[in-house]
Amino acid sequence: MTLPKRTLLEADPNAPRAPSQAKYLKRTNDGKENEEIVEWYTTLGTEDLRELCKVRGRLYGGNRVQLIEEGNPSVEEKDHQLLEKYRAWKEEFEQKRSETVAKLVVEGATGDLAQESVNRMAAEGHIESIKKDTYKRNYNDLHVDELFALCNILGLKHAGLKADMIASLQEYDHSLRVGSVEYKEAQKMHAMEGSPAVKRAIDIETASLTSKLCHERNVFEDIKARTLIQLEAKELATQQAKVQVDSIADLIEFTSPKDTLPNSDRIGAWLLASKIPAHGVTATSASTLHVGELRELLTLKNLSTDGTKPELIERLHGIEEAMNGSTPVAFEV
Repeated sequence: MTLPKRTLLEADPNAPRAPSQAKYLKRTNDGKENEEIVEWYTTLGTEDLRELCKVRGRLYGGNRVQLIEEGNPSVEEKDHQLLEKYRAWKEEFEQKRSETVAKLVVEGATGDLAQESVNRMAAEGHIESIKKDTYKRNYNDLHVDELFALCNILGLKHAGLKADMIASLQEYDHSLRVGSVEYKEAQKMHAMEGSPAVKRAIDIETASLTSKLCHERNVFEDIKARTLIQLEAKELATQQAKVQVDSIADLIEFTSPKDTLPNSDRIGAWLLASKIPAHGVTATSASTLHVGELRELLTLKNLSTDGTKPELIERLHGIEEAMNGSTPVAFEV
């Protein structure tokens, strides 16, 4: 059966939900159908379902419908224990998505742009390794939505089953490899120079392809790392910093991003806060800040936020002077 495409982040609360698999369910002890578990199963990739059935000692062959049916709780199992297990799993999954989008919002990406980037990162981030003259990518563990996003990015056919999309991607890999200028040039040189020329061409192509597909992934990891570092620069412990990051994600509402995104001045201040100890704030650089960011930055440093913009800049400039020993006054940074 064909299930509707699931967005990785629910942009529209009124979007159509996955159809109920009630007729495939086994009854629980109280005779009620466990709709929550079934709904969660329908959002998982085929390989995820197969692994779940394998871990639980169930049959893990067959199609999606059979896997969903096989994975459902039987009358011998305690329904609430299974629910707790999958609620925890789902919570962790969604938390990772939200944190990734939070970093995008901090960097200025909002709404559909952030969601599209998450889909793209999930798809492009699964390059397992590149060996010799063959690209080895672990496409099987991608969610069907992630495969859809990757095919869309590369301009490939993305209709049909998961296996069809994987086949299209593998064919693309092959054509990209053998169709490259470097590879063709290496084939011409091979007769004269032997395998070193082929190896060199493949190395060149490998570096180019890896850079193309991994650049944005690296940007994400950098954003994630810098966001936590910047929060910890305010002398927040790791767990406290994580709460701050999560609070950004909680404020993201794609149905109305304009009204619900976190305060931009506050985000700007968070990003600037960690730079003061390392570089200081000069009157010139501070003058480029919005007055709201200046006040938020002073709030982070437990300083007064009253006064005009020049007075706020002078107050921030005083922090730098104190750190450089220009004045005897000690500020807490």
